[in-house]
Amino acid sequence: TDNALVQMLRLSQIASATPVLQDGEVVALTDPSNKVQALLEIIDETDEPLVVFAQSRKLIDLVEQHLDKKKVTSVRITGREGSELRALHVRQFQEGAVRVALCTFGAGSEGITLTRASTAVFLQRPWSLVQSRQAEDRIHRIGQDADKVLIIDLISRGTVDAKVHEALVVKGEHLESVVRDSSRMAAILDSDL
Repeated sequence: TDNALVQMLRLSQIASATPVLQDGEVVALTDPSNKVQALLEIIDETDEPLVVFAQSRKLIDLVEQHLDKKKVTSVRITGREGSELRALHVRQFQEGAVRVALCTFGAGSEGITLTRASTAVFLQRPWSLVQSRQAEDRIHRIGQDADKVLIIDLISRGTVDAKVHEALVVKGEHLESVVRDSSRMAAILDSDL
């Protein structure tokens, strides 16, 4: 029997695209995909560089196929590429050789800089508020005005996507209330962890 995290990933994949099953396992994602179509519309509306995040490498694969068909240049920053190839892809994106960086959260949410983009599109969000914010931080430049960075979440209504987004909002609000309450923050810092 699958654990809850595997089940959540499958639900997220189903909310993003049509799963291709083999022996009960999701081996790929295919069309139709409301999220890929929405992303392609965003790409058609602007010539700006974009960073696209997803939890599922299979969803990144599907997006890459569509970008190739449309002749939109992209690089992958996922766990499948080794560290040297990921570094090359980051450099290609930063130098303007490609328009779109496709990232999974594990490979693209920390330790890299993708500041050429001022827009990040989230096809999926992780349950982790920290990992989600780290991904957003990849496109922020020091001294940059927050309103110059656009974060777009593509959420399938009535699915696990909506629940994940709702949970992240609640977590973020809770964290901000703790940080704003100086006495509560002092108590946390003074406690034995």
